[in-house]
Amino acid sequence: MNDITTKIKEIRNSFVRNINLEWHFDSERNTYVISNIAISKVDIEFVMYSLLCDKNNYVLLNALRFFEFLIKNNDSIDHLLVNKVIEMFNEGSNEVSSQIIHLFTATISITKKYLLKIIEKSQELPLRNNSIILYGEVRQYDSQISQLLIKALIEEENTEIRIAIVKAISKTKDFDALDSLLISLEKDSSEIVRADSAFALGEIRSPESIQPLIKSLDDISELVKEKAAEALGKLGFKEKEVTNKLLEILQNNNNSPILRKEAAWALAKFSECEIIPIMIENMNNSFDYEVREAAMNIIDYLQTKCKNTDEALSHLVDLKKNDPESNIRLLATKVLKEMCKKKGLNLNECIENIDPYVDKKNQFWINRKISEIEEYFDKIKINKIEDLIIIGINYLTSEKGFDSIKLIDLYGIFLLLDLKIPNNQINNEFDKLVENDIITKFMDGFRLTVKGREKKKNLMDQEISIENKGIMTATSGHFTEITLIDKTAFIAYSWDNEEHKKWVKKLADQLMENGVYTIFDQYSIRYGFSIPNFMNKIDEVDYILVVCTSNYNEQLKKMDSGTHYEGTIIGGKITEGFPRERIIPIYREGRKISPPFLKGILGVNMKKDEDFELEFKKLLKHIYGKDGIKPPPLGSPPNLED
Repeated sequence: MNDITTKIKEIRNSFVRNINLEWHFDSERNTYVISNIAISKVDIEFVMYSLLCDKNNYVLLNALRFFEFLIKNNDSIDHLLVNKVIEMFNEGSNEVSSQIIHLFTATISITKKYLLKIIEKSQELPLRNNSIILYGEVRQYDSQISQLLIKALIEEENTEIRIAIVKAISKTKDFDALDSLLISLEKDSSEIVRADSAFALGEIRSPESIQPLIKSLDDISELVKEKAAEALGKLGFKEKEVTNKLLEILQNNNNSPILRKEAAWALAKFSECEIIPIMIENMNNSFDYEVREAAMNIIDYLQTKCKNTDEALSHLVDLKKNDPESNIRLLATKVLKEMCKKKGLNLNECIENIDPYVDKKNQFWINRKISEIEEYFDKIKINKIEDLIIIGINYLTSEKGFDSIKLIDLYGIFLLLDLKIPNNQINNEFDKLVENDIITKFMDGFRLTVKGREKKKNLMDQEISIENKGIMTATSGHFTEITLIDKTAFIAYSWDNEEHKKWVKKLADQLMENGVYTIFDQYSIRYGFSIPNFMNKIDEVDYILVVCTSNYNEQLKKMDSGTHYEGTIIGGKITEGFPRERIIPIYREGRKISPPFLKGILGVNMKKDEDFELEFKKLLKHIYGKDGIKPPPLGSPPNLED
């Protein structure tokens, strides 16, 4: 015994150090030779068992490699030794588990009889469970094991065993198990078994699974619904009922982000190019990070098959620049690079050629309309930039101008008009100015922004009195006035109830009446409007007013809520250095109720309705910089020598 113990130690040392790792069977001496150490056939299984009980990873890996050699060169192996290897599965390192899978895959013609015996007769649940999992990992169908598993899936009481069975069936793609899987999908008490059954049906890909999987999209478990959606995508049968159900899931914001993501991918698998417009819509409008990410990945996935992915380019540019999630901005950049590469352009060249406000399908008519507009302006003598702006507004609000808007402004929000003004029509003060970009936003009234290229920036800032803030009022198709905006505010709040919404509207109305241009959802959002784009208007205002209620705090915690999206933007602005005194809490339920990013911040206490007028006046004073007590002039130091 001492001799064999010494030999085990020597073999272990060579396994640890990976020295002289060779083994063979010496038929003349009827011994196994491992790293130049001879072991008799009588002792080899004891040596093997000792090595498999070692805790060192290198010893275990090399012992398993030798065990594979032993199985292939031996008619009979002690079942206890095989059981020991199966018990080790999923207990050691990933490397050890992978080596065990490789061992059984390489020797399945020999080892399947051991697996069959354990699955059929063993009372040890961990051993049975590991045997079933290993059978699945080997991915080689065996009719005898298959029949055992199909029967056990319906009759087995232990949930872990049923889960292992379904996973094994999905990996072996066992079509014989179809009926049992359909029963499990509908009736099993475990949501994991039902979910894994849906996944397995997706792997088997039988048309008989379609209706049961559609039914499972209404399961009480989100996990089951997610796997059913994924399975329908794998089946790839384009049926109207399947498409409608998946679209319904995708467009319902109350569903979990993961379920909506799976529905999107399923639609992409069998609808392909037809799904592009829906992906663009979700890329723009979804609050869920996972859904926006999936929409971009789907567009990337389909770009080699579908010409209409080009319609997504401008939206990707918008996400690259403006999405509050850094990972989404990075992904948008990656997808843009791939799509631009197809066009033979680098990213910057590609972005320069993307007009985010023009539908490329109507490019001929758009070019024709822009030519008409340019011809109109070529006939007019312009002496100063203000003339250009006023003439431009008069044109755009005329009947002819609105006709242009209908064609060019297909998104209903922006019109991009590139005006080329000859130098001889501009006086010497502006002789360096060759062209101006005027973007007119049709939202919250007619909003005017004038912007120039970088080289003109200083000149534009000095000469254009309207700057970036102004409201154009259009009546009867004619421009009537430009109202300069002094202060702007964005109201962030949650829709607690109708009474609360009316109260917040009263606050917004009062601000507008007192000269504070207020971006407020009840003024602006209509059907078809992009809610995330509306919330991104936070970047355009002087003040952010947060109406603090307990429900607002709860909504902030919900990853799929608009309030959470809004809070992410506000938190980002604080991190970027937006002045804290310009983010003002409006305490509707007392000062103790405030979101995490406003803890300890002094705000306006509007808990009592009777105090509204007094507190509102304090708010206005703060916005217009008239709050606080002005200190007296600083006097001279006193004479303290006497």
